[in-house]
Amino acid sequence: MQFTSTKLPYWAAIEAQIAAQLPAIDALAEAFPALSTKDQSFAESLLRASKKGPLSEKQMHWVGVLTQRATSPVAVKERVDLSRVVNLFTQAGRAGLKNPSIRIGGVKLSPAKVGSANYGSVYVKAGSTYLGKISGAGDWSPARDAGQAAADAFAKVQKFACDPVSAASAEGHATGDCCFCGKELSDAGSIAVGYGPICAENYGLPHSPAGRGLKVSVSEAQDEDYNEAEDGYGAEERAVSAAEQNISF
Repeated sequence: MQFTSTKLPYWAAIEAQIAAQLPAIDALAEAFPALSTKDQSFAESLLRASKKGPLSEKQMHWVGVLTQRATSPVAVKERVDLSRVVNLFTQAGRAGLKNPSIRIGGVKLSPAKVGSANYGSVYVKAGSTYLGKISGAGDWSPARDAGQAAADAFAKVQKFACDPVSAASAEGHATGDCCFCGKELSDAGSIAVGYGPICAENYGLPHSPAGRGLKVSVSEAQDEDYNEAEDGYGAEERAVSAAEQNISF
């Protein structure tokens, strides 16, 4: 009598499934060193499980996600020095600002709160969307799954860090608002410089003193000269009148 084993087709299917998953498993193993510590722990459990048999559909999904995180260009820290941005916030803290922030091209930079796990870092957001952070050492870490938005934010932050004075000035000229406090630029000097004198002092940046000496038109200059002359004439007239009445000021 001849017996036919019903287990052979089952094991053949298992072996075929393992073989189909092997390229993805190998890719994760190769990308493993580029993962964060937390992701490495998860990846290690998946790699161990793959040695015991085929992974489930959900497990294979995470194999792909982790591999993509490790190999995606935005998943790797950009080794560009952004310490000038950190230094600006350090200066603002010394000046006594409680909630300093910088707005550049639609993104907002603000320091992590005292006592938080990321204290010393600078957060980068677009509205309420977190795009990444700048470490205290000036390194850029993009947010996971932020994709192109994080890359665009990094480009703006990098440009600002290269020349904060010029970038802040350009932002003010483009929007009409100070990029530091967000207020509208109304003083002639602030409009010319691109940011306000108080913010300049708080962040340690150069600025003309409160807009004095910066005239936006000849007529305004003439009006100011006339007012000063009129004030001088009034003072002289009062002095003469007081002398005549033997009154001292």
